[in-house]
Amino acid sequence: MVLFIYNLKLMKMKYISISIVLLFCSLLFQNCNTQNLVEIKVLSKDTMVVYLKQKVLNEKYGFIIQLDSITEDSRCPEGAECFWAGDARAKFNLTENNIMHQFSLNTIAAFRNDTIIGGIRYKLINLSPYPSINKPFNYNNYSAVVAVSRL
Repeated sequence: MVLFIYNLKLMKMKYISISIVLLFCSLLFQNCNTQNLVEIKVLSKDTMVVYLKQKVLNEKYGFIIQLDSITEDSRCPEGAECFWAGDARAKFNLTENNIMHQFSLNTIAAFRNDTIIGGIRYKLINLSPYPSINKPFNYNNYSAVVAVSRL
């Protein structure tokens, strides 16, 4: 009888272990699939919000754009006194006709804030969040507003 109860406990532990492994694998594969999804976040036909690491499909112009990273953000934080406004630079990935392009745009016009690829102009309108000395900063919260127009 004791041996039978012991075997039942071992079987329960075995099934629990298998269940945990299966759950872990399903979560792993789910994360792999969501990284390749394209999320449509088009504000209007010609203005889009592009969130950090998310892909945005613009069906009107036939491209996918992604805010890859923020390579610089020296904008004067709210609540601080600075001798110049500063600048932020955003790096983008663009896929058009199965060809990948990378480019960077800045928040001020003194630097490059637009580019032309395949007859389409991409212009950085805004980069959020704006830095503040009174708010905690989270790199993953960045988003860019990009205007698009055909030449």
